[in-house]
Amino acid sequence: IALKKQELKLKGKPVQVSLEVRMGCGLGVCYGCTVKTKSGLKQVCKDGPVFDLDDILWDELNCF
Repeated sequence: IALKKQELKLKGKPVQVSLEVRMGCGLGVCYGCTVKTKSGLKQVCKDGPVFDLDDILWDELNCF
């Protein structure tokens, strides 16, 4: 929620975030670190961990 508030303040400015998630294999085989983005599913271990703030579908992020 705090990040979304910051996003509103930074609207129109390029912002990147670094995600930290549990990785089952670290190689992209298990899909344990998958996050939903505007361009589809991305793996934090292969495609990240740095993503554009606007690309991540925050409402669908599994934080627990």
